[in-house]
Amino acid sequence: MIDNNVERILALELMVAAQGIDFRKQAIGAHVHLGQGTGAAYRLVRGLVPFLDADTVMYPYMEACITWLRMVALSPLSIALWRR
Repeated sequence: MIDNNVERILALELMVAAQGIDFRKQAIGAHVHLGQGTGAAYRLVRGLVPFLDADTVMYPYMEACITWLRMVALSPLSIALWRR
C-alpha cells in the first residue's frame, strides 16, 4: 500500500517538474539549458508525458511514469547504485 502511494507521488512529482520547466522556459526563454542530470530526467519524462496545455485525463501518463519507476528507478540495481 505505502509503496503504491510512493510510486504515485514520485510519478506526479516527475510530471509536475517537467511541466514547471516548460513554463519556466516560456518565461525566461528557450535558450536556457538544464544541468546534465536535470536535462536527462526532463527528456525521459517528456518521452513519457507530453507538455499539457489543456485539461486532460492524467491516469495514462501517471501509469507510464509508474511503470518506468518500477522497471528502472526503483529496481534493486538502481537502489544499490544510488546508495554508493
